[in-house]
Amino acid sequence: MMPFATARRELARPLGLVIALCAGLAQAAPQTPREWLDAMALAAHQSNYAGTFTYLNNGSLQSMRLVHGYDAARGERDRLISLSGSLREVLRDGDQVTCILPDTQSVKVEHPGPSRAIPILIPSQLEQIAEHYQFAFAGEERVAGRTTRLLVISPRDPHRYTHRFWIDSESHLLLRSELINEEGEAVEQLIFSDITLYDAPPEAALARHTEGVDYVWTHQGDVSPPAPAATTTTGQPQDWSIGFLPAGFVQDTRRHHLSTREKGGMEQLVYSDGLASISIFIEDYREGDAPFIGFSSLGAINAFGKLIDHHHLTVLGEVPKSTLIRVADSVHHQHQE
Repeated sequence: MMPFATARRELARPLGLVIALCAGLAQAAPQTPREWLDAMALAAHQSNYAGTFTYLNNGSLQSMRLVHGYDAARGERDRLISLSGSLREVLRDGDQVTCILPDTQSVKVEHPGPSRAIPILIPSQLEQIAEHYQFAFAGEERVAGRTTRLLVISPRDPHRYTHRFWIDSESHLLLRSELINEEGEAVEQLIFSDITLYDAPPEAALARHTEGVDYVWTHQGDVSPPAPAATTTTGQPQDWSIGFLPAGFVQDTRRHHLSTREKGGMEQLVYSDGLASISIFIEDYREGDAPFIGFSSLGAINAFGKLIDHHHLTVLGEVPKSTLIRVADSVHHQHQE
């Protein structure tokens, strides 16, 4: 079974983070909420900065340092290092992500695809988002000593959460964010205590700092199918049907995870509406396995697992419990139909 923490990373929130950072670019001052989101999205990938933030999720408080660099020739790079708890260092260079874990003396190299910044996950495809969310300003507040504009993104249906973004009025940096569940509770919060902008990539700050000459290295392959016929033309796993997804959720990523067993592996499909994600994992079940069954929650991430036709199904997502269970209950093996 895919470990809960690993599955969480597959939702594009490495180390439990959802942030978008934007540097001030030479552009017309945004006026409407949509223009503010456009400005944030445009700047997010072309900024050079370093900042310290705290992240609260499921009652756990983390402090981290993030450095981001960009130049036209090399593209984007990130360095994320924990300042509390176990030492962890994550580096991204283009579409390659390297996770350094000194506690276990291991290094994991992944290829999540060019759209998977670390830890950046910003609104994309705003036309699509606007069909299922509404945008509104909610005043101004000071964050990290800077004036910010509070932008609230509220769902138009009961299948999504509300997002609150505090965006720097001058640079368009996102200095604070909250994810609000269907009960009005903040299930995830992030806030910067300081931020520094640079004209050019801060090379020294972007370099790997953790030593690890004798570490064990593991590699994950690119996001690609193991065989052309592994999924149907609709993007669903072959021999499986997904009867329900909330409107606006389209396939974002597909992975095939190899297994240490003699046969089989695990298929993963990720669907996104531009803000939230839902991941569906399907793997073979064998007697003696101890699969995750039932419902569980880790801050913003909900999970539901069940057995179906000699397979173990796990569905995770940043969506309400009722939505997640409805998606899981709609998955059927076509041999059953």
